[in-house]
Amino acid sequence: PTYMSKLKTEVGADDISIVSFADDTYVIVTPPEIDRVVSITESTLQKHIAFLKSIGMVVNETKTEVMWIGTGAPPVDHITVGNNLIKLSTKMKALGIFIQGNLSWDEQAEHAISKSKKLLSAFKFLRKYLTEEQFLKAASANYYGSVYYASSVWFHCIKKSHKVKLTSVHFRLLRTAKKDYMMKFKRNELTELCQRATPEQWAKFITASRVIKIVRNKEP
Repeated sequence: PTYMSKLKTEVGADDISIVSFADDTYVIVTPPEIDRVVSITESTLQKHIAFLKSIGMVVNETKTEVMWIGTGAPPVDHITVGNNLIKLSTKMKALGIFIQGNLSWDEQAEHAISKSKKLLSAFKFLRKYLTEEQFLKAASANYYGSVYYASSVWFHCIKKSHKVKLTSVHFRLLRTAKKDYMMKFKRNELTELCQRATPEQWAKFITASRVIKIVRNKEP
């Protein structure tokens, strides 16, 4: 915390935000004048690197990732960091979520769909050795927690085709839990029997919970 507070003092400003975690730091530059975004970003990163070196850290400048976020075209295709030219990325993985510069969540949705299919095969194998209750507990912790990680952020914003696929794999897992391989149960019956919210229900619940907390705490 002490290091991070000093970093914010060194490089923070009205149009610069620092988002820090255990081993990740993100610098968000939002100047009102678009023609200044490159110069401010470069100078901010130089201050950032100088600060890290001043506290004894080794900095690999070539591993810096820079992404332009917005629907318009970026003013440049690279920025200068030290003696290195860093090309702008169209996407990056931050805290386990794929973020795209064009504000699309296609990459994250496709990653979740791919992951769900791989995990589903493993869970079908596990079903032979677990009771239904054990299976659903394992699914909540290791399937839903992984596939729908941070879904309250991205699920509402993905394409309808991606929503359909993710909802499909959700119910395929519940059918595995009930051993309903002949698809006798309707989806609403599976939801009630297994007591597991659909991806959309879960995303809405988390969003509503956060809104309620903001209102109660009178936060902006």
